[in-house]
Amino acid sequence: MDYQIGAVRLCQRSAQLEKDGQWLHCEPKIYALLLYFCQQPDRAISRQELIDQVWQGRIVSDAAVNRAVAELRKLLEPEPKQPVYLRTVSKLGYQMTGVTPLTDSMSPEAELPAPKPSQQRSRVRWGLWGAVLPGLALLLALILLWPAKPPQYQLSDAEPLTRLAGESYKALAQGPQKLWFLHRAEPQEPLQLWLQQGTVAKAVTADSFLYLDFALIDEDTAVAVRWSNAEQRQCELVWLDLNTGQSQPLSPCPQASANQLAYAASSGWLYFNERPDISAPYALHALHLASGQRRQLTQPLAAGNGSGHYLFALSAAEDQLVLLEYQDGQQVLLKRLDAEGRVLQQLPLALMPTSVLWLQPEQLLLTTAQAVYLLSLTDGHLQLLKQEAGWSRFGLLESGKLLAERFDYLSQIESHSFNGQQLALYPQSAGRFSSPAVSPDGTLAFVAANSQGTQLFRQKQGMAAEPLPVPEPLQFVSALSWSPDGKAMLLAANDTLFLWQQQSWQQLVKDSSVVHYAAFATDGAVLFSALQQGIWRLFRLEPGAAGPELLPPAEGYSVQGPDQQGFYYYTAFSKPGLFRWRPGQSAGLVLEDFPVHGWQNWQLQGQQLLAQYNGSWWLQPLGQGEPQRLTTEGRQCRLLAEQGLVCARNSHQQRQIWSLKLQPVE
Repeated sequence: MDYQIGAVRLCQRSAQLEKDGQWLHCEPKIYALLLYFCQQPDRAISRQELIDQVWQGRIVSDAAVNRAVAELRKLLEPEPKQPVYLRTVSKLGYQMTGVTPLTDSMSPEAELPAPKPSQQRSRVRWGLWGAVLPGLALLLALILLWPAKPPQYQLSDAEPLTRLAGESYKALAQGPQKLWFLHRAEPQEPLQLWLQQGTVAKAVTADSFLYLDFALIDEDTAVAVRWSNAEQRQCELVWLDLNTGQSQPLSPCPQASANQLAYAASSGWLYFNERPDISAPYALHALHLASGQRRQLTQPLAAGNGSGHYLFALSAAEDQLVLLEYQDGQQVLLKRLDAEGRVLQQLPLALMPTSVLWLQPEQLLLTTAQAVYLLSLTDGHLQLLKQEAGWSRFGLLESGKLLAERFDYLSQIESHSFNGQQLALYPQSAGRFSSPAVSPDGTLAFVAANSQGTQLFRQKQGMAAEPLPVPEPLQFVSALSWSPDGKAMLLAANDTLFLWQQQSWQQLVKDSSVVHYAAFATDGAVLFSALQQGIWRLFRLEPGAAGPELLPPAEGYSVQGPDQQGFYYYTAFSKPGLFRWRPGQSAGLVLEDFPVHGWQNWQLQGQQLLAQYNGSWWLQPLGQGEPQRLTTEGRQCRLLAEQGLVCARNSHQQRQIWSLKLQPVE
């Protein structure tokens, strides 16, 4: 629904403001503020409510709210110092009046002039034909518009272009001879820019940075986005001299931000996605390289852990963009924009794409974790091109062929004793395994993924793994946890919470939106995190209770406990650190160095805390004593009684650049 406030119209579809036929420049936060006022007309709204709803509870001052209101008045009011529409309510906040919701029939383009008398007489003469022509027109339309079978395509003639050991990423071709790409030989090494001419490849940069993407500006220059390292993730945009590999600062970017670049040579604009901090969704930005002008083009949905505008692509004509908005609840919305960021088309997708390429004016190439698809922007038709895991990040070659990344990896569930010895508890079969969970009797549960989908397995010590049925097809798994007695299991998957008990699954907390993490409490209750008014909160569900209890910490992303002193331990979504809380006390910081993205990499067991930080796994007693450094290997590690650890570990990882042909099927 759109809204009219005086001479200003708020257009929700394009997320823009219009006045006298002109689009108004408006900061995303100002637009969000006006939209909230329009949705709450004639009601006095406090500053705190605005902070909770518009700023999503972030810490902002009253001065920041006042500034935003002042900017909004400049857009709305004929005399901003004497507001008519947005008034101050003494000792409370603000009130918006004069808001008119616009339906389709009330929109300006729907208003038509009344017919003249001569037009009315003409309508009488055409009355008979008017009764017949609609039927003829419908028949003709059915003939002309009867959907033809869309042309079918296939991917063929796949062959590798690079053959380096390790991982090669994000290739761009420059002429018929030069292939630029990012590469590293080992997972712990920094990604660097490489050049391959013919079959000879060499490094162009040789520094300690982690390069995420690059855009070719001319024969001698590129712009790259890089992080300081995988842990600190300090971000910057830099100029790169392609002849020497030397870099010069271009623009800073927030921590853990900016993962994709695209350059429009015809206009000089560099497009990239950026987020203000690690807890916020990505938005699309543009930087004019010659003038330094910078714009934010999109306003993503700011709720929960939606990734926002994580992927985008530039058209060949460089006048339009498509972006994928990743929302909570497994929702993906494709948006087609003009160069100014105005929305031209929206299309919901039933996929979770991992890359997008604008192939033809009305065709996109999409990849997921298991397949490659061709999407028609004209009618939304989706064609499966290849059902095979491992393909990603397609590009174009001058020969008409396609570039693509193809990766292959194996991950294993491994067990280690505290002294570094390998424990022969589980067969070390090869596969793609994750999310290990260990019951008190040593039974392992884990997730296995391949091109056919995701499955759960259970494996007792010394025995072969056996598959477990799943409650629904698994798109992703965020948590797996055994009960203290080993008779039940929690599964947080597809944003839903399931309980495995007596050989069957049941869904818990059906009225909760987007359950993220779950674990059994030490006393048998269920602990989980879920969205509440756009904020991740912690909940406790007693066995047999009608509904969950909200725990007091203002924000929580993963949670375990309580320990023997009654403390619950948890991580936050918007800030690093591992925290603890118990009834009657304020939350306190336990581990300052624990990274915000490490919510799966810790465990509370008895009076010991296992956590990964500063590049190692540490076992820390909750009372007196120094932390013990266990290992630098593995992820999602869990304690195996007093014997050691069970961890997921990447045992093999290979990624190369390939070429393919996209051909019509005869």
